[in-house]
Amino acid sequence: MFIGFINLANLITLGGLCSAAIAMFSAANHNYCLALTFFLLAGVCDMTDGTAARRTPGRTDRAKVYGVQLDSLCDMVSFGVTPCVIAWFLGYDTFFDIIVYLLFFIASATRLAYFNTLTMEKADLSSKSFVGMPIPFSCFSTAFLMMLLALGVAPAAMAWAFRAVYLLVAMLYVLRVKIPKPSLKVAICFGAVGLVIYIITMIQWSGNSVTTAIENYITLTA
Repeated sequence: MFIGFINLANLITLGGLCSAAIAMFSAANHNYCLALTFFLLAGVCDMTDGTAARRTPGRTDRAKVYGVQLDSLCDMVSFGVTPCVIAWFLGYDTFFDIIVYLLFFIASATRLAYFNTLTMEKADLSSKSFVGMPIPFSCFSTAFLMMLLALGVAPAAMAWAFRAVYLLVAMLYVLRVKIPKPSLKVAICFGAVGLVIYIITMIQWSGNSVTTAIENYITLTA
């Protein structure tokens, strides 16, 4: 009755897309705790949809191609657009910030298009390394920046930190370097660090002091 291929993996992928959308809506309402929560949830969905796809029996070649395309389209929104939208509503909305965001968009789209090209060419995607930084890394970098902001670093100083980190991440997306794929132990360590970052940010952001500082910064730079 409907177009597309419905299976658990694709539903998880779409769940990640919806989580990223909620993160953007939450940031627009200045609910940064909720924005970070759903942004990281989108990252969790991206980590699990591939495993679910590989465990789905009887997928046709067309269904596999559809899954790859759907994943990349959702990743562009979740990890290419959402980090910039969150930063924008944190008050980093100057001309220089816009330039950074545009470069981030371009790098994200380029990275995903290159990955899709390798998939269509049936290149060796089972290698033990990535070519360029995978785009979901923006989950980790953005969460780290939000933690620093929650710990009391001045929003004005954080503006330059956001610009520098976003430019660095964008460069890593398109730089032709091989990055080893993490082992299970490394992945668990990254997950643990991410959880610690999230907990610290939630505790620090539970009061109104950080939100007030951000709103004051937005007022001053308006």
